[in-house]
Amino acid sequence: MRILIIGGTGFIGPYVVKELHEEGHTLAMFNRGHAPLELSDVTVIQGDIESLADYKSEFQRFAPDVVVHMIAYTERDAHTAVSLFAGIAKRIVVLSSMDVYRAYGIVIGLEDAPPLPIPLDEQSPLRERLYPYGGDYEKILVERVMLNQAALLPATVLRLPMVYGPGDPSHRLYKYVKRKLDNRSVLVLDEGFAHWRASRGYVENVAHAIAVAAVSPVTGNRVYNVGEEDAHTEKEWAHAIARTLMWEVEVYTAAKSELPSELANRLLRTEQDWITNTSLIRKELGYKEIVAPEAALLATVQWEAANPPAALHPKDYPLLNYEDEDSFLSNCLK
Repeated sequence: MRILIIGGTGFIGPYVVKELHEEGHTLAMFNRGHAPLELSDVTVIQGDIESLADYKSEFQRFAPDVVVHMIAYTERDAHTAVSLFAGIAKRIVVLSSMDVYRAYGIVIGLEDAPPLPIPLDEQSPLRERLYPYGGDYEKILVERVMLNQAALLPATVLRLPMVYGPGDPSHRLYKYVKRKLDNRSVLVLDEGFAHWRASRGYVENVAHAIAVAAVSPVTGNRVYNVGEEDAHTEKEWAHAIARTLMWEVEVYTAAKSELPSELANRLLRTEQDWITNTSLIRKELGYKEIVAPEAALLATVQWEAANPPAALHPKDYPLLNYEDEDSFLSNCLK
């Protein structure tokens, strides 16, 4: 197949490119001028996403069977892609996020509603309030534009989970790896957060799902959840990381009301789990993970240890508040 990838040089993209290249597909990439993995036979069309429409003639010359759009973040991005690639490509694969679900709006306090049943399938209700991060990012609108234009350009929409692995710009596992490096023997977690569950995906497995969708013979609009079949609680996740690191740690949990504000999770409504059902992509496209959980965790913690961030994101939890942890635990043992 002839496959055009919009983006493809960030966290997930190089794995997608590598897999499709190894399968023998003819690839072109549109980005700011980077070909990952030094693949000399990958065509690079250099440009900025804001001026995507200016490169129509180059896209026509390449004549892709399918477009994989990895950086459609706004309604404008979606409209541009549909108007540009309709009549050029047979189909488009668009990356979305499980943040489109209303459950996410509840989790972050954007929507005031009782918890919804989980797991979330592709028909579960979406958020009623838009723009969860401010700015014009909104995957709900991207999906809406894409799925309403099936006659012009059939779309496959992939709703991705929280992605971890080597190269993770969010350093999702570092908060635990750092504690091992600092020889911490106790981890204090807000009880609600300790029992909260959310879907995750290892970067290489998520990339494999994208590659599978790109070469799938399925026609017409389809929406698929992507993620691991088992969604662990955060406490289970911490224990799995500890086993991988050979780190002896006690996970101490306490109710939010018992914890000092510095140690409590004040950002998430953890009574709402955020888990997606991924059976549809497995059934219809034959997707399954290519990297086992143990290998995925090992590769991730090794990378996190070797590539520490300057600081944790201020909205991450738990933060590295060792002094507050020690003070709290000392008072508990009195």
